[in-house]
Amino acid sequence: SGDTNIEFTFVGSVNGSLKSSNFLSSEHSASKDLIEATEELVSATIAHAESGRVVLTAGMRPRVDIITDIECPATLAYAEAGSECLHFVIEVPLTVANGPEEYVVKDVMKSRLLESVNLDGSLFDAVISANDETVFIGIGKPGAGTNSV
Repeated sequence: SGDTNIEFTFVGSVNGSLKSSNFLSSEHSASKDLIEATEELVSATIAHAESGRVVLTAGMRPRVDIITDIECPATLAYAEAGSECLHFVIEVPLTVANGPEEYVVKDVMKSRLLESVNLDGSLFDAVISANDETVFIGIGKPGAGTNSV
């Protein structure tokens, strides 16, 4: 089997309550909420699509690789264009069963995760179920959120 990482990116909003520079600090639960929700989403994606061929690498967790402050794009379901958003790059450690299709499995996982985040709103739903008092007001493009614009 081969250990590999996939990265996926998405936009989210905490309604301006946190900047990228203090998002990962321990006094905020936002980072913990996001990682727990990502883990849940990845596990569900694996169970649904790639059972037996891919697992989260033992002892490893998804992590926020890069986070930047951006202006919210126009197509979000939960935030006004131009308001404060965060752009995330999440790294997910996977172990893929050997085979010629290892790169295919990575591509499939990445596209399914993006679909879950952006079209289904599943990552936001998972964040809310992890912490119904989270500072997140929405995740994904168009995504899902508590506000509607």
